[in-house]
Amino acid sequence: MKNREWEDKIAQLGKGEVERRRQMGLGVSESHSVSHLRNVAKLTQKVGSVYGFTDRENELAYAAGWFHDAVRSPTEDPAVGDEEASARESYRILKKAELFITNGERLAIVYAIERQGRYPEWWSDQENRETVPEGLEKRLHLALFVADKMEANGVRVIARRSQFVAGDRLRSEKGDWRNFGFQPDKDESLVVAIESLLRLAFINPEGIYPLRLKPVVGPLYTVQREFVLGVFRGLNLKVGDIARLLLETKTGEGKNILQVRKISAPENVSELAGLITSKSGVTDDGIASVSDDLASSALETVEYFSGRYQGGLGQLIFEWEPGGQKAREWKKAMKDYEKG
Repeated sequence: MKNREWEDKIAQLGKGEVERRRQMGLGVSESHSVSHLRNVAKLTQKVGSVYGFTDRENELAYAAGWFHDAVRSPTEDPAVGDEEASARESYRILKKAELFITNGERLAIVYAIERQGRYPEWWSDQENRETVPEGLEKRLHLALFVADKMEANGVRVIARRSQFVAGDRLRSEKGDWRNFGFQPDKDESLVVAIESLLRLAFINPEGIYPLRLKPVVGPLYTVQREFVLGVFRGLNLKVGDIARLLLETKTGEGKNILQVRKISAPENVSELAGLITSKSGVTDDGIASVSDDLASSALETVEYFSGRYQGGLGQLIFEWEPGGQKAREWKKAMKDYEKG
């Protein structure tokens, strides 16, 4: 970004908002902390460079990245409405701030944040999915969506998912995985396996991205799948095992995992397993080929970060002393990522 003064002011506003939430006892998760917001904001600039954004569009995308998680509950329940609440809060903060942002620009940021978890609608049109979107709202939405999903892949997500999914969402007393009967100090790696397949197959599959983004996102998915395959091998699981859990594990109200997450999928275990395999790239053959080192490295990663879910992710990565060779490689790559 060319405007360093703008960058610094937005970053300070974002950091101040996270600190305000902490002081109010709102329980800011490390997976939605200053580090995450900063990374998403920076990644919007990479998306902007791919799509030829103007300097001003990059500035506004950067702001959207900093405030997209202004409100974040400790679960992944789509009914909570974090996106809408974050959009309203971002409008309030940016209107109050001493920055020259027009009301139209603020509304474009609100538009992007409200839709941060939704695929850009033109991606579903095979004739137009490779086009550059027109209009500030759509451009900011594109930048924020891709940047946030990039943060959910790659080497850092190995630590982040272990900490958030197996930590906040299982070890915490309010963790939503407990609603399905999963137990702390027992099922950490299992819930990471389940969540990973949900994301790779339904929530953020690699196949959704236009060709122009493949060089950017492809390597990130390769790293994540490697980790997921390791978790599966370490737990001696197959894809069908997770498919069965998704359909048969239910809350006290009788809803299974897919229903709670509002994911439409086959209700037959075999059909569901086949769909997951085709969309996620995680196969039983791939699991069987995993080395002992990769399997043990994946499990030790989940154990380390989930057991320290209330700590700062950057510091935890620095202090981590992994035993597995693959885990040591992941740590080095995580540190490199943190450095930018």
